Amino acid sequence: RIPSLWTVRIVVWRHGKRQTDYNNYILDVQRMRQQIPIVMDKKTARWVKIMTITRKLCGCHQKPERSFFMRGYQLPLCARCTGVLIGYIISMLLLFLEYSIPYLICVLFLIPLILDGGIQLLYNLMSNNIRRLVTGVFFGTGLIQLIANFVNFISQ
Repeated sequence: RIPSLWTVRIVVWRHGKRQTDYNNYILDVQRMRQQIPIVMDKKTARWVKIMTITRKLCGCHQKPERSFFMRGYQLPLCARCTGVLIGYIISMLLLFLEYSIPYLICVLFLIPLILDGGIQLLYNLMSNNIRRLVTGVFFGTGLIQLIANFVNFISQ
């Protein structure tokens, strides 16, 4: 039996991770009271390990409702962090090809993510994962290019 996503999050919590969802805590307490063993196959155990390492390294919240899923498994980064990582890769490829985006365009690339995150925070409006991914790609590309432009400016 492959455990559900909730069970996997409980395993992560039992290994010292901070619990962010109250429902998961209640589920965990109920399982501990009933002493139901959590059974995982090797593939799920590997997935739990990857999720734990990614959370420690990247600081991503890994909320299921803000993440993509592949073959029933949640990707280790949320949609926005995935987009930022893709943006970093695109920006590194552009730098490798010796292409530089101007300062103003870099700053404009940062604005959509700031607006999307700010609107979610201030007005409690949810955006979808595609919007999070796209704004993350723009932000990641703009940020790395902005840093590269600044480093080039300082070194001259």
